Amino acid sequence: VSEPPIESLLPRLRESFRLTEQKYTWNLDRPGSDLRIQIQRDEMYRDFPDRAETHEVLGRRIPVAAPADLVRAKVAAYQDPGRRAEKRQKDLTDIHRLIRRFPDLKPLVPPAVLSRLET
Repeated sequence: VSEPPIESLLPRLRESFRLTEQKYTWNLDRPGSDLRIQIQRDEMYRDFPDRAETHEVLGRRIPVAAPADLVRAKVAAYQDPGRRAEKRQKDLTDIHRLIRRFPDLKPLVPPAVLSRLET
């Protein structure tokens, strides 16, 4: 049985969460909670759940994107010429943090991006 498209779940999500629709994401939160959920709308993220790893977040065990997928996403975001400069800088910082924590992922980062990192 295939899973329903996320769009079909939005009305139900709105019953429990405040839902904000952005160009590339749906953002969910609930007043009084520290949990923020961001649902990506770009096709690049379609297979991320298949490779997700379970971690404890705010006392709950939930699937979290695999580090390799995070690196790929951050590299793609950084290389997007339409992205605001401050967002690109944050992407670069996130890439740096990820490859410091997971050095085996460094080959996923193109040389042009690596040269922008302070190591």
